[in-house]
Amino acid sequence: MPKNDIPNELRYTATHEWIRGAGDELSLGVTPFFRDDLACVLAVELPEIGRKVEAGESLALIETAKTATDVYAPCAGTVLAVNHALERDPSLLHRDPWQTWIASIRLEGILPNNALLDATRYREHLA
Repeated sequence: MPKNDIPNELRYTATHEWIRGAGDELSLGVTPFFRDDLACVLAVELPEIGRKVEAGESLALIETAKTATDVYAPCAGTVLAVNHALERDPSLLHRDPWQTWIASIRLEGILPNNALLDATRYREHLA
C-alpha cells in the first residue's frame, strides 16, 4: 500500500493503530502497516464490552500464521462495542483495514494528542 493512501481524517499511533471519532467515543482499528502479513490473519481476540483499559494496554490480539500480535489502546477508556464480524471473517483486516474497526472506546480523561500522529507525521514515521 502506498504511503500517500493514508487517510487524513484518522489519527495514528506509532504501533500502527488508527483512531476515528469525535468527542468521547472513538473507534480503533489497525493500519495495513500493522502486520506485513495481514492476509494470513487466522483469528482476532476481541476485548469484552465494559472492560476498562489504560493507554498503552493490550486491547485485542491478532493471530496470524506466524505470530500473535497485541493491539494497544491509544487512551484510557471503557470498551463500548466490538466488531463481531471479525470473529467470523478476520481477513476483513486485510481487505479493508481503513474501515474495519476492532473496538469502540469511551474516552476517559484527555486523549493524548502528543502520542497520536496525524497522517503527515504517520507517513514520516513509516519512512
